[in-house]
Parts: sequence; structure tokens; C-alpha cells
Amino acid sequence: MRSSAYQIMELTGTSDKGVEEAITDAIVQASKSYGNLAWYEVIRTENIIEGRKNKLYQAQIKFGCHAH
Repeated sequence: MRSSAYQIMELTGTSDKGVEEAITDAIVQASKSYGNLAWYEVIRTENIIEGRKNKLYQAQIKFGCHAH
């Protein structure tokens, strides 16, 4: 049986369009910095409101990639 070890990190993505885009931003940035991700989990989402409207969406993810 093959065993695996994962490096676990967190990152926050942002978007002015929506939460899904903020999650995608975090995943794309994590992939650029750390290579192929093995998994991710959305930990928290936040919205910054200005003038009764959402100005910025944020999504914090925890992700794992294979340790080398």
C-alpha cells in the first residue's frame, strides 16, 4: 500500500464578482505557488460591504499538496 504525506497550507482569495470567483482565485494562486493540489477545503468566506453593497468577496481555503 502506498502512503502519502501532504503539506498543508492556507490562503485567501479575493474577487469583486462573488464568492465562487474568490475561491477560484485562491485555488489558482495556490496552484501557481505550490503545484498540483491534492485537495482543498473552504474554511471561511467574508464580504466587505460599502454603501449597502458587497464591494469585495474573500474566501479562505486550507489546501494540501503532496510533500516532496
